[in-house]
Amino acid sequence: MELKPIPKKSVTICSVEIDYFISPGWKSLGRNAKATSSNRLKLEQHLKFILKNRRGCYFSLSHTRHLGGFAVAQQPVGFDLEPTTRRVSKKAVLRFASPYELAHFNNNALAVWVAKEAAFKALRTTAQPKVVSAIQIDGIRHLKKHHNSRQICLFQFNVNDSHLLPKRGYGRCEFDKRTIMGFAVISP
Repeated sequence: MELKPIPKKSVTICSVEIDYFISPGWKSLGRNAKATSSNRLKLEQHLKFILKNRRGCYFSLSHTRHLGGFAVAQQPVGFDLEPTTRRVSKKAVLRFASPYELAHFNNNALAVWVAKEAAFKALRTTAQPKVVSAIQIDGIRHLKKHHNSRQICLFQFNVNDSHLLPKRGYGRCEFDKRTIMGFAVISP
């Protein structure tokens, strides 16, 4: 099977360069298992190739029904993506988002979820809180729209879980008409 390259894109958070790769051919496992395993295999092959050529890197995977991708960096990184069409129930929002977070993300519950999921993934397994609501997003700054009509939002996060040492990190969300992506790194 020929491996066609997935274009690399990059973002920087607190001097940490994060390369990310997105494949629109991804499909979730389910009824179309043959098609999905092929797309998943391509993405996994790209990840293996990139990690083989970059020793000591960290990575984070994310996928939706029709889109998949991963991020690679020199320190622990978290990456999440969601289609803007995904709906989050009010009951779920009350469990993971504070009124402050919702207000500062312009009442976009999905953006809060993506930011928290990226932060959660940036934490090592032993440092992850039991629930994503233990991650508190603050210091939210909206940047002007980027030239390609993406909105960019920078944020800080804290992990306040009585079972863990306090952790702090930084993140970035990018929004366009179809996708919300989140990236996060832990403070050095």
